Amino acid sequence: MSTKNSSITIIALLCALVLFLAAPGCKKESETEEQPVEETPAVYDENTIPDEVIEEPDEGSMEEEFPEEMDTPPVVEEIPMPIVPLTGVGPVTFGMSQEQVIEALGEPDESEFIMMLYLKSYGISITFQNGLVHQINCYSKQYPNVPQGTTTFQGQTEQGIGMGASGEDIISAYGQPNSIEDKRGMEILNYISKNAEFLLLNDKLVSVKLKAP
Repeated sequence: MSTKNSSITIIALLCALVLFLAAPGCKKESETEEQPVEETPAVYDENTIPDEVIEEPDEGSMEEEFPEEMDTPPVVEEIPMPIVPLTGVGPVTFGMSQEQVIEALGEPDESEFIMMLYLKSYGISITFQNGLVHQINCYSKQYPNVPQGTTTFQGQTEQGIGMGASGEDIISAYGQPNSIEDKRGMEILNYISKNAEFLLLNDKLVSVKLKAP
């Protein structure tokens, strides 16, 4: 019986010794698991840089680098355009050369050998004879067959006659015309002493034709 107890005691001591020796190793292993693993910094090829390391440009810098384009077209400089029979229209007077007209109004929208068209910019056309201004026509965009984009002429006579005036307004300002013609559905009031014709469509002025004296 004592021998059996001695054997049990020896086995218990051996187990205790094994546990004692194994404890430090387990502790070291747990400590090793708890320590964070240091990540090796990534080395990127310049052609394969991931998206997260690309900095987005600042909105302010983009506005400075790429300014917003203007959608609105350039505004034509406003030039006074009074209609003065026997003299001219605005800064363009009878007897001017083509170079002088360009200096006064700028380059025409279109030009031909004897004509300069400022229909889009001012609503006028200028005809030359012997290289000098001989005839000036002012138009409303309601005039039949004018090109698309024609601007209605904004000037007036000294008596306040401009595009849209009625026949009664014109006669009240200048008296009875020398003749009244009906041409292609338009009424033409002809004033010989002024070298001027007023063309009306549906009793509204749509064109004025002036000739050099």
